Amino acid sequence: MSDVYKDFVFQINRALAKDVGTLFICEEGAGDGAHPLFGLLASELTQIKPNYEAMIRGGHLKVTDMGIQHGMYVSVVGSECNLN
Repeated sequence: MSDVYKDFVFQINRALAKDVGTLFICEEGAGDGAHPLFGLLASELTQIKPNYEAMIRGGHLKVTDMGIQHGMYVSVVGSECNLN
């Protein structure tokens, strides 16, 4: 396996493991070197929705008189970015 693939699998496993018990369940994979198996905790898909409270605390959403709005975005119009 390539290092890119291994890193990709590691990142996905880490992201899923973060929500084990709240959104996902996890079982060990069978066999040597098997990856953990993740599944949805709730079988009723209509119960799965964004965690608006956490998004408001994190600044991604903002409560206003008009309802819930997206948080502040920074615009970088006209600037240059050199990635070298």
